[in-house]
Amino acid sequence: MEDLEAAYEMAKLNNIQVKGLMLTNPSNPLGTILDGDTLRSIVAFTNEKNIHLICDEIYSASVFGKPNYVSMAEIIDEDRRNGGGKNSLNLNLIHIVNS
Repeated sequence: MEDLEAAYEMAKLNNIQVKGLMLTNPSNPLGTILDGDTLRSIVAFTNEKNIHLICDEIYSASVFGKPNYVSMAEIIDEDRRNGGGKNSLNLNLIHIVNS
């Protein structure tokens, strides 16, 4: 998360308006998977900065074994179950691409 914050701050210093973050989970071609805590941190970051989060989950059906794959949809459902509140996710900023 430190690298993400640093990149965002560098963009601001260079007068670049960050409008979105593209996230591929699981990644291709290595198939690495982001865990739930990392996804929660990323979506909290984009929510706080008011930037769009585009989640490319096209390879989600190609995951086998551990660690267990967590979809951004699960993070959204978790937020809803917890009642949202003042830190509730802005669903207008979250976009999930899947096949």
